[in-house]
Amino acid sequence: MRRLLIAVLLLSLPLFGQEFQGTILGRITDSSGAVVPDVQVTVVNTETGASTATKTNAQGNYRVPFLLPGNYRVLIEHAGFRKMERQNVRVSMATETTLDCMLEVSAAAEAVTVTAAPSALNTSNAELGQVVERAYIENVPISLTRNVLNNISLDAAVDASGGTYTSNG
Repeated sequence: MRRLLIAVLLLSLPLFGQEFQGTILGRITDSSGAVVPDVQVTVVNTETGASTATKTNAQGNYRVPFLLPGNYRVLIEHAGFRKMERQNVRVSMATETTLDCMLEVSAAAEAVTVTAAPSALNTSNAELGQVVERAYIENVPISLTRNVLNNISLDAAVDASGGTYTSNG
């Protein structure tokens, strides 16, 4: 019985490293390029409304870990600067999304809303991940369950037009 318990514990150790949550991180600077410490950064999940807040450190860096995959709205505010809002920030599975922002000095109570979607290019590491909704897989016109190679065509970054593959059924 003891050997069985030890075997189960040893076999489950690799499972602890599997992470599905993402992170939003970045650096806040002013218009001259100087870092801005103690900036309030609030991250709001647009689908659930759940929010997480943090502040930048002395080097102007912030990090919001343990975010579920989805779309987020990032609010950045600090006294003396314009309030900034970034919408449609996509957090994918097990990725770090870098969102650097430059604050502008405010003479009065002003707010800046950036509506452009950020780049989907992951520059922080070489890991790749893709979240595909179950409803899409069930309604796609080709059979994804018969051959796993059909799944690669779901990722926008993959160009599967140039090669062929064979199957022995």
